[in-house]
Amino acid sequence: MVSIGSLYSTLSADELLEKVIPFYQIGKVKNCILWESGFNDTYKIEGESKDYILRVYRFGRRTLDDIEFEIEVLLHLKSKSVSVSYPLERIDGKHITPISTAEGLRYVIVTNFAQGKPFAYDTLDEAFLYGKHVAMVHKATEGFNSTRKRQILNEGFLIEAPLASIENFSGVSPEHIEYINQLSSKLSVRLATVNSHELDYGFCHGDFHGWNAHASLSDVEFFDFDFCGFGLRAYELSVFRWSARLRGKEKERWEEFISGYRSIRSIKDVDLDLTTIFMAIRDIWLIGQHIDNTKVFGRNWMNTDYFDKRIKFLKELESEIFSA
Repeated sequence: MVSIGSLYSTLSADELLEKVIPFYQIGKVKNCILWESGFNDTYKIEGESKDYILRVYRFGRRTLDDIEFEIEVLLHLKSKSVSVSYPLERIDGKHITPISTAEGLRYVIVTNFAQGKPFAYDTLDEAFLYGKHVAMVHKATEGFNSTRKRQILNEGFLIEAPLASIENFSGVSPEHIEYINQLSSKLSVRLATVNSHELDYGFCHGDFHGWNAHASLSDVEFFDFDFCGFGLRAYELSVFRWSARLRGKEKERWEEFISGYRSIRSIKDVDLDLTTIFMAIRDIWLIGQHIDNTKVFGRNWMNTDYFDKRIKFLKELESEIFSA
């Protein structure tokens, strides 16, 4: 018999219900269900009167400081009356539960379940509402600071790290690697021409792509702050525009999103002018994220078709950026 280590294990919902849930002040629980597996694992806890979310952070992906920063900002937003899925306290007043798994130490937090429904974008009002509440997050975090170390959403994180992953990935052709490298250099040079002191900088959710939120008639509740950190708000806003363009809905959603944002908080044209550049950077970053997770997600889907589509999208953005 051969003993082999584990990179990623799916934890038993029944054992989480039995061994972890009792630490939290949520009363009687009827069930615990594996809800979604992704960059982290999400379990839905069905209570007698309310539902909750239990998140299990993947081994080695987030440090304790990373998670504590996320908890701090969520509690800060809650204190400012911004609707977010906030972390619940344990009976001992802590928020994080360390657990021993096959691959090593992992961490658990429990949050409330976001009220409302996922956005359908059937009307322009939804893009306006989403933009309005993104601005509320930015406004509420002005002046927010933490003693915890956290990733900065800078060129090192958004460009250099993914480039290193792409260059070391055997599933991408040398031609595609060369193109992405050349485009990344051009994007960095263009960014360097902008006076960074003119740009809006602060806390960013990092993944405001139009989902990661549930909506009711007048409110939006955000969740999944896993990619949060400090960075340029031009990048933050570009993520929504990038997502809308990928779905062929940029014309319908982007203008309304910005109108909603500006109904709460100002944003300068110099920031908005950079969103096209950051859409390309976001796409390169995502390729790197996908590559980094192939050991868990598998790599068969990251085939020629995947890279051809990504390159096509990037070339369309390149033409738009550098013809202006």
